Amino acid sequence: MLKAELHGKIADDSSNATERSEDVLTSNVFGTLSYLPPAAALLPWIARATPLATHARPLLPSDVQDAALVFWPKLAEREADLLLVLLLSGTVELVAIECKYHRGKSGRARNPGNELAADDLDEEPLIACGDQLADYLTALRAHNVRPRPYEPTKVRRVSLLYVTAHAAPPWGEFEESISQFKRPDEVRDAFYWLSWRDLFTCLPAAEAGGSVAARIVSDLRDLLDRKGLRPFAGFRDPAPPLTVPPAHAAFWRGSLGSIFFRHLSPPSSIPTHATWWTPA
Repeated sequence: MLKAELHGKIADDSSNATERSEDVLTSNVFGTLSYLPPAAALLPWIARATPLATHARPLLPSDVQDAALVFWPKLAEREADLLLVLLLSGTVELVAIECKYHRGKSGRARNPGNELAADDLDEEPLIACGDQLADYLTALRAHNVRPRPYEPTKVRRVSLLYVTAHAAPPWGEFEESISQFKRPDEVRDAFYWLSWRDLFTCLPAAEAGGSVAARIVSDLRDLLDRKGLRPFAGFRDPAPPLTVPPAHAAFWRGSLGSIFFRHLSPPSSIPTHATWWTPA
């Protein structure tokens, strides 16, 4: 929660309770990951991101060397949750990250007809379309970022990562954001989705000795477990099955049969003569 507190995300009252829960989760998870080497958990988790476009390459480049996180950066006039800077050999890749927990993206597109599309990069100032994800990607593509811990000329690629608690990608929210661009197909491969639940399996196995890193991972695993943010691992074994007689045993010959048939009586209304089925 330290990162959220330092960035003024914790109100003294409960006026922003829903938003606060998302900021606290973001702070707890990414703040904790920032104290570990990126290759320990952060990058393996990012590598699980699902692209919106089937032809898009993985979000995590194969030549990544290091990574840095910027908490709550300004993207134009909006504030994203995180900016992930992937450090390569002489270049960088940028990922704007928006995290949700109990709710969906904030804001809805004001321009369903694309009259003021989000990718009018040749016009200044940039016009925000009202859709949270589209606005973030637009600002990132224009390098309208504060603080900006990189050189724009060194940027190889920019992407938008949407982190939610869903078990499957919220395709509808993505399509709504994509529709805000004049050329949707040109930006589709910049959108990715990741589930909080995928992090649980990316955490390193517990280490003996109780090192600082091991305790950090243990706390993070407990947090995800407490919030139910772990993959479904199947049903637990129920109570032992009932003991049933062997298939070859005739249950009616024993005590069970006696109990079963005790209150039954033979039918009295069925004809018993040999030709009862013959029409009169």
